Amino acid sequence: MKSHLKLAAMQRFSTLVLGLLMSVTAAFATATGFDVEVHATSEYGTTYRLYATFDDPGDWVSAVFGVAPPEGNTPMSILAIGGSSIVQINGGEDLAQNLNPMFLELVPSLNYDSWLTIGSEDGDGDGGVQAVGMSDDFASFNAGTGFDNCGDILMVPASTPAPDWLAGPDLRVLLAQITMSDVNGSPGHFSFQLNIQFKDAAGDAYNYYGDELISSDFITDLPGCMDDTACNYNADATTDDGSCESTSCVGCMDASACNYDDAATIADNSQCDYDSCAGCTDEAACNYDETATLDDSSCLVPDAASCEFCDGQAIAVADADEDGICDANEVVGCQDATACNYDASATDAGACEYATAQCEICLGGEAVLQDADGDGLLSAAELATRAAPQALFDRLDANNDGSVSADEAAQAMRM
Repeated sequence: MKSHLKLAAMQRFSTLVLGLLMSVTAAFATATGFDVEVHATSEYGTTYRLYATFDDPGDWVSAVFGVAPPEGNTPMSILAIGGSSIVQINGGEDLAQNLNPMFLELVPSLNYDSWLTIGSEDGDGDGGVQAVGMSDDFASFNAGTGFDNCGDILMVPASTPAPDWLAGPDLRVLLAQITMSDVNGSPGHFSFQLNIQFKDAAGDAYNYYGDELISSDFITDLPGCMDDTACNYNADATTDDGSCESTSCVGCMDASACNYDDAATIADNSQCDYDSCAGCTDEAACNYDETATLDDSSCLVPDAASCEFCDGQAIAVADADEDGICDANEVVGCQDATACNYDASATDAGACEYATAQCEICLGGEAVLQDADGDGLLSAAELATRAAPQALFDRLDANNDGSVSADEAAQAMRM
């Protein structure tokens, strides 16, 4: 309930003040409008200062306001445009009069904060500014987009001017500092529409209703680095301000180097590193290095056809006898075609068996003795009764009746 009462009270106060403002005669005799200048450039972007301009040094600003229907429809607005945003520095203030000058020295970035004012640029100024109905405006202002509202008021409730509020010798009064983020390397800009209540030296009050304007319309002389070989070259600069530097963008521009810098625009390939990321990049190699990005031709890839294999990170050869046949494919066997156990697939020589004794024959890869009684003769009876190997039996069983007769055995002996 308290907050609603406070809001209602603020709305009534705002309406009352706006009514007083609207009762002032609109005059254009002494107010000439506005001016925008580049105050500074930094890593945060381009910092502008916005001024109300006058013809008489005795004129002074008493309020900046927006007009809502039914009195009119002339908003109070400051808006980011063109993809840029209003920069707000952590620890900054909405009104310049609240900035502690000591903090500006301790935290230099605060010098690029965005704020509103009437005359003062920090807490050492005359201050006295009151913001009426601007809480939502400051919220969007601090969010970087800006504000566009009617019925808002920035005022100094006084009948006589403080020095900061006066136009003075330079015929202008500071109204805002706006830092805009750069867009694609070029300065960002903002639009604005402000209405000014001012008083002359005699105390007569006037209202000046501003049109919608853009900061870029005022920038005819833009200081910056004009050396297109420098890191901070500004293509929009019209005056070289001596800020050119050629160190922040220097780096290794050899794409094959370990420390290649794709952001560098000035090459210093003497600092290129070709060692820290070098190694074998072939996954099939014994010494493959998964962290390497630069191949140093050190890869050891085994050749299976040459019996090579990986033994740790080295190549080993699996051909103990160096005959060109891998150990895993070696076959030990008799390589004599006249032997009973001749092996045509043998790659390494093994023992051979021969049917050399009387009555020995080769059967099933073996030399088999068929002389059961040891008399040196192979009789028909021995052939008929001996449990001969199947191959011999099949050969002796001439009539294929499943048995070997004495006649069949005798016939075999005669053969």
